[in-house]
Amino acid sequence: MSDVVDMQRLVVSLEAQADKFNKAMNQALGVANTRGKQIEDRFKKANAGITSSLGGIGRAFVAAVSVQKAQQLIDASTRIENSLKVAGLAGEELTSVYERLKQSALANAAPIENLAELYSRAAIAQKELGVTSNEILGLINTVAGALRVAGKSAQESRGALIQLSQAIGAGIVRAEEFNAILEGALPIAQAAAAGLIEAGGSVAKLRTLIIDGKVSSQAFFRAIEAGAGTIEDRLANAQLTVAQTAENMKT
Repeated sequence: MSDVVDMQRLVVSLEAQADKFNKAMNQALGVANTRGKQIEDRFKKANAGITSSLGGIGRAFVAAVSVQKAQQLIDASTRIENSLKVAGLAGEELTSVYERLKQSALANAAPIENLAELYSRAAIAQKELGVTSNEILGLINTVAGALRVAGKSAQESRGALIQLSQAIGAGIVRAEEFNAILEGALPIAQAAAAGLIEAGGSVAKLRTLIIDGKVSSQAFFRAIEAGAGTIEDRLANAQLTVAQTAENMKT
C-alpha cells in the first residue's frame, strides 16, 4: 500500500514539475516572440531609412549623370560646329550642311560627329579631290548607309570613320587606314572595290593596290561613289540594332 502511495505522490510531483516547465517555456516563447517582433520592427524602420537615403542618393546620381550627359552633348555639338567652320563654312551654309549631316545620321543611325569630321576633311581637300560640296555630302550619305548595313555600334564605327577621313584627306590611301575600314566598316571597302575598275570588285585586290601605293584619295573617293549601289541594294533589308537606335536618340 505504501508503495502505491509513493508512486502516486511521484506522479503528482512529476505533473507539477511538468506544469512549471510548460509555463516557463510558454513564458520564454512569449518573450522571444516579443523580442523578435521588436527586432523585426526595428529592422523595417532601419530598412526604410536606408531605402529612403538610397532613393535620395539615386535621385542625386541620376541628376548628376543627366548633367554630365548634357555637357557631353553640348561639347559634341561644339566640336561639330568647329569642324565645319574649319572647313570654311559659316552662316546659312554651315546650318544647311549641319542639317544634311543630321539627316544622314538619323536615316542610318550613324555617329553625326564623325560624319562631320569626314565632311570637314573632304571639304578641306576639295580642290585636290576635284569634287563639289554636294558630292561630298553624297559620299557622307553613302558612308552612313554603309555603317547601317554593317550593323556596327557607333563606338565600333568611329575608328573606321576617323581612318576614312584621313584616307580621303591625305592624298593617298594607306594600308593601315584601309585595314581599319575593313574591320569597322566593311561595306565601304566593298563599295570601293566595286567602283574601282582596277580592283574588279575584289576587296583583296583593292587592298593589294593600296599596299602598293596605287590608290589616291581622289580615286578612292570616286570608287566609293561609283560603288554606292552595292550599299543601296542592301539597305532595304537592314534593321537598326539597339545600339544604333540609342545613337539616333543621341543625335
